[in-house]
Amino acid sequence: MRLGAAMADRPSWRRRRLLEGAFLAAVGAGIAWAAWGFWHDRRLPGRFTQVQLGMDRESAEAILGTPDWEGGCAGFVRYLPRADCSSELGYASAFAPLRPVYHIVQLDRGGKVIEAEPVQSR
Repeated sequence: MRLGAAMADRPSWRRRRLLEGAFLAAVGAGIAWAAWGFWHDRRLPGRFTQVQLGMDRESAEAILGTPDWEGGCAGFVRYLPRADCSSELGYASAFAPLRPVYHIVQLDRGGKVIEAEPVQSR
């Protein structure tokens, strides 16, 4: 009798172990994502200061990495772009839009950096 009761408990025990493992994996992934986000947000301003006016797009991307978005000036985040701005590369905080800090690289028609500035959205 006792053996039969123990075997009936086995599937619920396995299910519980599976749920516990899934919960721990989700918490671990959340902690890893938050740690990466804090690391990213601490490093971005320092790398951003290395971008120089007149630099080509490839050099700026080599310093900053792949942009989070690219497109027309002031298309994603509203700000006042320079008159000769043709396109922009945008880099967001890892916690945007909760922490609405964006770093914008403005490019002219030739693909050269004409402005690199942080922008805070409202």
